[in-house]
Amino acid sequence: MTETSAAVLAHLAHAAASRAGAATLDRAREHVIDALACATAAVDTESGRHLLRTLHAADTVPGGRSDASVACVAAAIGCLTHVEEFDALHDASATCPGLCVAPAVALGMVRPTTIEQTLRAVVAGFEVAVTAAHAADGPSLYQARLWPSSLFCRLGAAATSSLLLGLDVRDTAHAIAVAASTGFTLLPTITDAHYLVGGLSSRLGMEAALGAANGVHGPLAVLDGEGVALDRTDMDARMAVVDTTDWIPAVDETSFKRYPCARPLHAMVDALMEQPARATDDVTQVEVTLPSQVRSFLNQQDTPDTISARRSSVVYVARLALAGLAATPAAYRRVPADLPQPRVLLQPPVSSVDRLYPASWPALVAVERRCGREETFVPAPAGAVGRPFSDTTLAVKWDSLLSNGDSWAATLLAMPLDAPAGAHLMPSALAEAVLHA
Repeated sequence: MTETSAAVLAHLAHAAASRAGAATLDRAREHVIDALACATAAVDTESGRHLLRTLHAADTVPGGRSDASVACVAAAIGCLTHVEEFDALHDASATCPGLCVAPAVALGMVRPTTIEQTLRAVVAGFEVAVTAAHAADGPSLYQARLWPSSLFCRLGAAATSSLLLGLDVRDTAHAIAVAASTGFTLLPTITDAHYLVGGLSSRLGMEAALGAANGVHGPLAVLDGEGVALDRTDMDARMAVVDTTDWIPAVDETSFKRYPCARPLHAMVDALMEQPARATDDVTQVEVTLPSQVRSFLNQQDTPDTISARRSSVVYVARLALAGLAATPAAYRRVPADLPQPRVLLQPPVSSVDRLYPASWPALVAVERRCGREETFVPAPAGAVGRPFSDTTLAVKWDSLLSNGDSWAATLLAMPLDAPAGAHLMPSALAEAVLHA
């Protein structure tokens, strides 16, 4: 082994960016739209307002301008992208690579960049984040209460930024090494701190690339030591196929979300939504079995009093699903009236569910009614690989997240590849929120 893992990831970033074909660029465009639509919807949430005030306060000095810096913009978009728990997830690596979109948009505001350059950089970021997480068995980190995206999406953000800054492979490796030097972040529960970390990962990855562009060198072997040792067999195999027809880009394998709640709950919601249409007051009990590996950041609160707690509550989300409201962001911000109140129990782990993770995030759900008991097994949630959304479903999701009559998504979908990127990549509501204190 002659090259460090950081160097291999840098080679992979450049190869993925140059190799991406038209279909992959179209997929990357959809992920850019999805991430920014999610961020826009979060602007007027309680968590979104708190995070924006925090980032703007940290970015302001006496006598300074009220306009945000490029670092603040990257952090703000990253935070807001994840606030509603509606952003994309790469299931098999348990990462949220949409965090790589934030630095691409931020840098596009200060450097002459085209839509195509932005999309190729996003493809590179997804590839690095997912490959590194795979090589570190990222999904297993949840059991140690570590958030895989806090490190691996930071590496992806560094790769995205490196491509847009025109760095060569050597300097991209240094950017990745600098980004890796700050390590993981704990994930004891889902709170506003979790979303702040997402934004900081986007920003730190971008700043690592800016550092490399200005001569900052990182410890290139940082991903080959005792703290984080990536499996080179997995990485080398990925590198070997990137120039062949066997390569399936990570951006193509990343799932869009159907519900604005914690990903482990999505298959449960699908199961409850697929129940026969009957009066919900006929349901007396719901029993839910989920992969044991992802339970650490879920809760079983009966009446969660914060939005983030509602999004990760097995009980609350199950009741929303029975009411047909699990896909409605407003139902997490304020508790709907007359919500069904069946007993909801998280069952002990079972091997038939555990063994499918992380390739899929399944759920086994039993519903007891006065007239009997029904059991449903959902091997993978809607939107996952093998259960992709149609273009219409994606458009409906984006429309629900944007202001009434906002044609931004359709405009960005139709924008030619050689069109300039910049602040207009963002919906106007998002641009106003992140650019000005």
